[in-house]
Order: sequence, then structure tokens, then C-alpha cells
Amino acid sequence: ILPNLNSSGSSSLLALAAGSGLADLLGGQLGAAENPILTYPEILLSRTVLERTLSAGFSSRKIMDALDVSEPTPRERLDKATQVLRSSVDVRANPRSGLISVAAVTHDSLLSAAIVQSLLDELNRFNVETRTSQGRATREFVEARMQESQRNLAVAEQTLAIFRSSNVHIGF
Repeated sequence: ILPNLNSSGSSSLLALAAGSGLADLLGGQLGAAENPILTYPEILLSRTVLERTLSAGFSSRKIMDALDVSEPTPRERLDKATQVLRSSVDVRANPRSGLISVAAVTHDSLLSAAIVQSLLDELNRFNVETRTSQGRATREFVEARMQESQRNLAVAEQTLAIFRSSNVHIGF
């Protein structure tokens, strides 16, 4: 995986906030951009992503069924399957090269390939949802600033018009 690195080191929303004078309100958070090379492995090994991977299809059944985990209750089975999957998956990040490698070792090479593909699909879904929500937040922020600026402009124009009308005749 080659993560999409932001060249500026911060999100466009934070850049907008900094440019609009909100940097003081946000404090030291502006410089704290996340590094995808370090966060993607955590996302891939998160419980949510692993559980979604377990429910993905593999050869007309679920990956969880293919792992042959048997426990007395469905919740215990899911917990055990999550543990088995986490121990089967190896995610490594190389900050120097910017590469993230994902591997899975199981009793079946096709199952391992399906696990890796499902993990990558889940990471892609996460990225799309995250970027969509960030884009929506940016749009909403810019729209709110634009409306506020339009209101401020209307007030300033009205104040200027009142000032000009009251100072039309200057007499000595």
C-alpha cells in the first residue's frame, strides 16, 4: 500500500481554520497531522475492520466460517475468530520507504488472499468514508464563513450608505 501523503502535512480544513483566525481557538492541534504510514496498520488491525473482514465472503461462505473457530456462543465465537485473524495477519509499516505491507498466513493460500483483499477493501472503505466526511466538513465550514462574510459585508455597506447620506453636505 502506498498511502496518500498530504504534502503540506496538515489537512485542508485545518489550513482553512488557520487562515480564518481560528488557530488560536484550536491551540496546538494545528501542527498535529496524522501520518497514514503509522495509522493505517492500526486501522487494519482494529476490531471493527477485523470483524468486517470476518463477515466477508470466501468461497460461498464467510471468512469466519473458513477459519473453523467454534465457541459456545456467537459473541465468544466472534471474539475468538477476531483473535485468530489478528494473529494470522501481519501488517508492517516502513516510514522510510512509505510502504505498508499486509500479509496473512492461514492453512489455505486462497483464504489468506481473501483475508488480505478484504482488509484492503475495508481500508479503502474507511478512507472513502473519512475523506467524504472531511470534504463535507470543509464544505460546511467554508459555506458558514461565506455566509458570515456576506452578512458582515451587508452591514458594512449599510453603515457606509448611512454615513454617506448623513455627510452629503459639508458646510463651513
